[in-house]
Amino acid sequence: MWNQLGVGHNLDLVAQGYLPLSNMGTRLEQAHQRVQRDVERIAADLERPGKGSASSAAIYTDAFSRNLRTGQEVLTGTRALDLNGDELAVLTLVESHLSKIGGLAKTYSSQTTAYVKTSERGETQEDEEILSRLRQTAKELDREISLLNRLMANPLMY
Repeated sequence: MWNQLGVGHNLDLVAQGYLPLSNMGTRLEQAHQRVQRDVERIAADLERPGKGSASSAAIYTDAFSRNLRTGQEVLTGTRALDLNGDELAVLTLVESHLSKIGGLAKTYSSQTTAYVKTSERGETQEDEEILSRLRQTAKELDREISLLNRLMANPLMY
């Protein structure tokens, strides 16, 4: 009977915590890639599917923010489960990554918005400086999302 309770607890943790967090990490990665693809289209002076609020950068920056908020809500809900020390440690690592991702995402979002707006206005001299900073933040954000996804791929290994 105790073993069945343990299995039930583990299923709850996986179903309510690890799977939704893993899915959220994948969605963050996809949204970030779509924003970055739009930025690189601008940099290469290629055709874009939309401009202004209809641009991929705008649409997927919003999607990224929504997915990040969802992940934080899932994390809060998962903490309400009866967790052991190892499980709490994993959630603490997830929380740390989400916090770093959130901070980087704010910077990235403002840099993306500035770059898209100046580019759409044709102000190319300022573009290069903004683009350089934007690409650096994008790399940092990529790395942090990758670390989160690696953690979620095998949470109890950490």
